Amino acid sequence: MVIVNQPAGCGDLRASVSSDAYKSITNQIVSADNKINLIKNDIDKGQLTIYVENIHNEPIKDASIKIYLVDNPATNVDESQIVIYNKTTDFYGKYIFNLNPGNYFVSVSKSGFLVIPRQGPYNVILNSNKTVNLKLLSIADLDNFD
Repeated sequence: MVIVNQPAGCGDLRASVSSDAYKSITNQIVSADNKINLIKNDIDKGQLTIYVENIHNEPIKDASIKIYLVDNPATNVDESQIVIYNKTTDFYGKYIFNLNPGNYFVSVSKSGFLVIPRQGPYNVILNSNKTVNLKLLSIADLDNFD
């Protein structure tokens, strides 16, 4: 737990916390008791952090991120067609996935933007963080290219 001292009359107090040992918190409103509860990371996982921005390096909120497995040729199922997570980016265009070690593909979409087809594979390593930065193009962005 983290205790935050909030000056009187300052309005909503927001906090972001990152740590290798705890799940990240981004832009969370601090409750009236001035406490933020931290949740320990799974010790048998790794993290895949995805940042989604436009071509002007501005974060894209509420972009849909899909995570796919890499196909295992030893099975009769094409695992690369199965979406294992479908989450949306936060205010900062970010989402952090806690995943089993292994390789994953990522796709990103948002209304008004061109879809980023599957990218990767990205290798997630035990107790480590892999960061991926992806750019979404809007139709207006395409009109500005010569």
